[in-house]
Amino acid sequence: TAANKDLLDPRDGLGLLKREGQIVKVKGEIVQVFPMASLDLCFLNFAQDYRSALTLVLKKEDYPAGFPLDKLPNYLHKPVIVEGPISAFQGRAQIVIKTLADIKLSDTLPSSKPEPAAASGAGSSK
Repeated sequence: TAANKDLLDPRDGLGLLKREGQIVKVKGEIVQVFPMASLDLCFLNFAQDYRSALTLVLKKEDYPAGFPLDKLPNYLHKPVIVEGPISAFQGRAQIVIKTLADIKLSDTLPSSKPEPAAASGAGSSK
């Protein structure tokens, strides 16, 4: 479908950072659920090296009915589609998730890789 070609790769952290302020749709696999109770936050990462990829951020203050930490493992190692505005935190791309409805489980990951977020074919830099 036409919508699938608009899906971006959440592992392209630098490319997504260039889209700061834009609403994007990404599709990928959540590989880490990282609660930080001391900060009332939880992070869902698309890469073991969270610095290299998009992070989904849940803030306890956005969930007055109860912080859904117990539901987040349901997304681990599953393909998801997320749409939202890209923001930057300490030089990394993130999307703040205000409701779990923003994280949609997908049947499969695309057989071809999602499009890189950067329009130009930027070389890999570390």
